Amino acid sequence: MRIAVVGAGTMGHGIAQVAAIAGYQTRLTDADLSAKDAALATNTSSLSIQRIAEVTGRAERVVGMHFFNPVHIMKLVEIVTHQRMARDTAWTVDDPARARELAAMGVDGVCTNRPDVIREALA
Repeated sequence: MRIAVVGAGTMGHGIAQVAAIAGYQTRLTDADLSAKDAALATNTSSLSIQRIAEVTGRAERVVGMHFFNPVHIMKLVEIVTHQRMARDTAWTVDDPARARELAAMGVDGVCTNRPDVIREALA
């Protein structure tokens, strides 16, 4: 898997750092990346993921992945979904392989706005 982090500020650097340490081919840039098949995971905690998704023209490939600062120490990520998101877009704990990928990046905990994911993870 390849990971591109767009936005080379404090959070972008932290996310890219934990991805690279986990062994993923990682690119950090301030330029726009527009690969049509790529998922767009935004780190925002204040903007509506639904609204971001609506303006992209590919809402099914947009997900919120809110890492906490500093990323390499705060081992938690919040997954924020929306109504039009494709199920395979989010890195969620409902898929053991995805949970292992997050663990490889040093993430110990995942929280989400989807009760079904929490219920399945605890089963």
